[in-house]
Amino acid sequence: GSLAMWLSMMALGGLLVLQQDACIGLWNLHEFVALSSAVSISTVLEAFTDQLDNLVLPLTGSAVLLWFTE
Repeated sequence: GSLAMWLSMMALGGLLVLQQDACIGLWNLHEFVALSSAVSISTVLEAFTDQLDNLVLPLTGSAVLLWFTE
């Protein structure tokens, strides 16, 4: 389940990052690194939380993504 979550979030997020700008530059690389870090941290948290997945994952994923993009 965790691998499927990670793969699907990386695939869709990667497409969004690539479509945001026509040329692949340094800023897109920074956004992709931020996205992959946030997705990886959320996936690890999903693997270790039992009952709080739907409550914890959106909050932590959004917070980590905002933290890495600032």
